[in-house]
Amino acid sequence: MFRLRHNLFRGFPLCVSVGACPALLLSLPHRTVRDIIAHKGEVPEVTRKDKIEIDTELLHRIYNECDGWRERMHEKLKEEEGIKIGYSTLTRILR
Repeated sequence: MFRLRHNLFRGFPLCVSVGACPALLLSLPHRTVRDIIAHKGEVPEVTRKDKIEIDTELLHRIYNECDGWRERMHEKLKEEEGIKIGYSTLTRILR
């Protein structure tokens, strides 16, 4: 592949092999290009393990009980249902 040599006068690496560095041509960090090459151009699938999912029926019920007051819905979910959820996360789900 490409071998990099640090240019002490300019402060950035230069390619020693034939052709220009893909990182310099694409204006990307060298680590990013190295990771893309290591993954063979495919994006690794990442899933969150701590993603909060709340039953839509529960949200509808609490929404009707609280007359649409999101602050109160947040309190009820935490106190009565025992669901740990941030207020910003709740409002994003409700949109």
